[in-house]
Amino acid sequence: MLEPLITFIIPSTGRKTITNTLNSLINQNNPLWVARVGFDFISEETKYSLVLPDDKRITYIFYPHKLGAGRNYGGIVRNTLIEDATTEWIGFVDDDDSLRPDYIDRFIEEKTSDNDLIMFRMSYDDKDEKVLPPLGVNIPIVNEMGISFAIRKLFLYINNLRFVNHYCEDFLLLREIYNKGGIIKFSDHITYNVKY
Repeated sequence: MLEPLITFIIPSTGRKTITNTLNSLINQNNPLWVARVGFDFISEETKYSLVLPDDKRITYIFYPHKLGAGRNYGGIVRNTLIEDATTEWIGFVDDDDSLRPDYIDRFIEEKTSDNDLIMFRMSYDDKDEKVLPPLGVNIPIVNEMGISFAIRKLFLYINNLRFVNHYCEDFLLLREIYNKGGIIKFSDHITYNVKY
């Protein structure tokens, strides 16, 4: 059996939209992925009220004590889930978003030995009328990008970079990666759907 190419990290507050998120992974054209889902401040007994796909590539972890901060910040949950990821690359998706079926194919196409991070475009509607980061943006700009990226785990650890619990936690990490000289590939591919 072929080894997975990427681990998807998914913090969750137990929203019912997690089912759609996980199904978007299961429906990938390329099956070479694994996922780690961390339920923040949710006991394992609560899992019975959720519809969670039974797929051997998905690991569910329940944190009965609050790791995140605020209403929906997942930075510390992401950091905790990343620790046990065994793939070279880490990808991210929120529990109310989804990935397009060609995400893994596009990831394979974009990754090179030089890239530390691949920033994919994210669409806010099914007609792709609002896309971030906009084409032409090739540096981290606040409010112009989100969590739609994949990064080498080793780059995070060598540079001691972690998420913080903050409403701009994805941008703050991207800015630190950029400031540390990380090689960011801005892909033209839209692979990420926000809230659909």
